[in-house]
Formats: sequence, C-alpha cells, structure tokens
Amino acid sequence: MPSRLSPLASLITPLAAMALVGGVFLLAAYLLGRFPAYRPFRRACLGFAGQSGFACVATILTFMVPLLNQQPYVTVLNEAWLALSAALTAWLLWGAHGRQESAGLLLLLVPTALLLIVTAWPTLPAPPPLIEVAAAWAALGTVYVLPCWFLWRRYLSRSVVTRRPSTFTLKKALLIMAGYATCTALLCAALFWQGRHPVSLLAATVWAGAYYAGITLLVVGGCTLRALHRRGCFQRWLSKEQQQQLG
Repeated sequence: MPSRLSPLASLITPLAAMALVGGVFLLAAYLLGRFPAYRPFRRACLGFAGQSGFACVATILTFMVPLLNQQPYVTVLNEAWLALSAALTAWLLWGAHGRQESAGLLLLLVPTALLLIVTAWPTLPAPPPLIEVAAAWAALGTVYVLPCWFLWRRYLSRSVVTRRPSTFTLKKALLIMAGYATCTALLCAALFWQGRHPVSLLAATVWAGAYYAGITLLVVGGCTLRALHRRGCFQRWLSKEQQQQLG
C-alpha cells in the first residue's frame, strides 16, 4: 500500500497546487471583467490560467505514461506545454486592446518564450566545425541573393515606402552573388585540401539554412508589421484604454 500511495501523493501535490493557481487566476479574470478600471488585466490572468492548465495536463501525462519521465521525452513534453502556453498568450495578445492589456500579455509572453528557448537549446545537436558551416553558408548565400532581390523588389519594398530609391539593385545583387560564389570556391578548396568528405557538409547545410530562414522571417515579419502599422492595425494595442469598448 505505501508503494502505491507515494507516487499518487507525488502527483496530487503539484497537481493540486497548479490547479489552485489556475483556478485563482480564472476567478481573478472573472472578477476583473466586472470592473472596467481593472478589465485590461483580465487577458493576462486568462493566459496565466491557461499555462497552469497545460502544466496540469503535462503532469497527468507523466503519471499515466511512465515513459514520459525519461529523457528525451520529458524535455519534449516540457517544450510542448511551453509552446502551447506561448501560442495561447500570443493569441490573446492578437485580440488585446490598449497599452495596459498589451503590456500585461507581453510580460507573460516574453518570459515564456525565453524559457522555451532555454529548454529547447540543450536538445539541439552540436554544431559542425566552423569551416564547414562557413562553406555551407556561402554556398546557400550564392543562390539566396537573387530570390531575395526579387522578393524585395516585387513585394517587400512596397511595405517600406521611402522617398529615396532602393539601394538593393540588380547590379548590387549580382556583385553580392559573385562574392558568395568566390567564398564558396575558396572554402570548398580548403575543405578538399583538409581531406573532408562532401557528405559532412549536409549537417552544416542545415545550420546555414536555419540562419537564412531566420533572416527571411525577420525581414518579412518586420516589413509586414510596418505595413500593418501604417494601416492603423496596431491602434487597438497602443491607444488609451479609456477610449476602447472592452468586452
């Protein structure tokens, strides 16, 4: 009997604590909704209650499936509930009104995203040697420049309209492409001189591709946010709460 009660007690204690915290924040969200002066903090309470709910589900899964208590499954489970918590907070932020409501959700979203990154970072494989990453980076950059120039000319430049003409011309794109190609040839020659096999560049290509994918997302996201800001789509996040009809 004690051997069965001990695991059950170890489950009930954190589960009850997280359920209590989630219930308190749900009650707080309900009460804050009844008072207009404190209504901007209701969504932040809902986000915190959602995080507590996801943590409860993860705890129950670790008890029901003992395999989830072992690595790497426990790390994947932690990443999953943190990712769901960040997604819920981002969804609540998308519908936020006013500075106080937006700031409260950002104060919840940023630590959750940082904790997710810190949790997921040790699970990533070790990076390959720097010279292989550099060769893969230069090779991908050679074929990345022209599509990037075309995307900038046809779509992104319209989001960032300035009086000055764009300096990212086709001539400059071709020069950058030639520079990447030269670096690729030199680095591949150095790898051949060291006797490295071309198959070893596959892992480095993944790391270099992740770099270019991140840069592309940042540029596209920045231009999109700028275009939305010019259209007034962020006014509900930046305007004063007294001017909003919060439901």
